[in-house]
Amino acid sequence: LGSLLLASVATALVLNASPLAVQILATDQEIDESGKFLNALLVARVPLFFFQAVQAALLPRLSRLAGQEKFLELWRELKRLLSLVVGLGSAAVLFMGLLGPQIVVFAFGEEFRVSHGDMALLACSSAGLMIALSLTQALIACKAQGRMATAWVVGVGVFPAALSIAKNHLFLRVEIALIITVFTSALLMAVLLVKRLTSISSAESQII
Repeated sequence: LGSLLLASVATALVLNASPLAVQILATDQEIDESGKFLNALLVARVPLFFFQAVQAALLPRLSRLAGQEKFLELWRELKRLLSLVVGLGSAAVLFMGLLGPQIVVFAFGEEFRVSHGDMALLACSSAGLMIALSLTQALIACKAQGRMATAWVVGVGVFPAALSIAKNHLFLRVEIALIITVFTSALLMAVLLVKRLTSISSAESQII
């Protein structure tokens, strides 16, 4: 429970740190930029909201496969899901890069317009979040909550360091930091999951 609580807090920080960072880093002339960034982020994360339904159904299935010790099938199921997520994420980046600013203007008004590049980068971070959340469910199913929490905590730690990139561009520095954060957590989770599955397979071989 402690690991799950820590992971929940870290995940919430990853999800919500970027608008706060914009607000803190904004100069007096950029005081209204945090609202503009938040609205753009909400639009860019629309695919992530739909992914929540998939995530809710994912954990019971992965847990059932892990409980039945069908780890090879679990890995195949996860790879199929990740392929789907990567495909959807890539489509979302392209779509938001092309039409995202118009959607933001339609939803919130012309004063909240952002660039096509901003929307593409925010959609990229959302795609990274979907990958990380998929791997989160797999680690929980394999009873590796501690490793999963560690990955999220590392991601949180990376965020402030990554803000040093592109210091002269408020949105860009936060967007890059967010992308580095989510993909760092996702990559670390992937490594930890492979190690976890390898250790389980080795233990089963020794028993046999």
